[in-house]
Amino acid sequence: MTTIFPNIFAKISQYVVSPLAILLFKFFGRLEVVGRENLEAVDGQVILAGGHRHELDVVGVTTALLGTRFMPMYYVSMAKNYYKHLGWHARIFYGGPLFKLLGAYPVYKGTGSLAKSLTNHDKLIEDGRTVIIYPEGRLTRDGSYDSPRAGVGYLMAKHKLPIVPFTTNGLWNLSMKDWLLRKGKITVVFGPAIYPQEVLQDPDKHIDEYRREEMQAAANLIMQRIVALGTDEVEVEVSETKTKLV
Repeated sequence: MTTIFPNIFAKISQYVVSPLAILLFKFFGRLEVVGRENLEAVDGQVILAGGHRHELDVVGVTTALLGTRFMPMYYVSMAKNYYKHLGWHARIFYGGPLFKLLGAYPVYKGTGSLAKSLTNHDKLIEDGRTVIIYPEGRLTRDGSYDSPRAGVGYLMAKHKLPIVPFTTNGLWNLSMKDWLLRKGKITVVFGPAIYPQEVLQDPDKHIDEYRREEMQAAANLIMQRIVALGTDEVEVEVSETKTKLV
């Protein structure tokens, strides 16, 4: 299993990257942040759960929360081999030491256990850090939202923390020409916090008492809140060819 990098590494790396991210997202992307008060209204620690719209949306979220108590942030990512299809840059940079330096830690697929798959992120949450998870488990390939996996429900059930849903509108299918000409508009939207008692039938019980179906049901409800934050026409429809959220 992966050794968690010290907190200071992610903090330094995210603040070093932030000036470039601000230039890209605020100047070229005309970034707007909506609903940050929903995060600030939560006392204590949160887990963020979002729709994975683009390779760069993690940078957009970091920029949106720069200087808040939620930084540094830690992401749920895939192992290095998963990113090969995204091109040469992904094969070189994604999923390896650079990801970990920036705060992204992989899930372990094929373990047969959510606890084993998300062991890195359990440790991060137990250490009081802000974790961001993409419930679909992958980047969108056609602009639609997919049905979620049970991991986000597991994290809520185990740690008894509120989930703040978010999504990034305006990045999907944005061309480089439109980006450079500042024709697009990127909006990071945070919704109201979702508390365990809203989506778990018995939120006080121990994680070992939960059935996977219960955690999946919680993930479905959380994903519905994420989908509701989408404003681009192509984004708000869940593909008919995919499993429905409920």
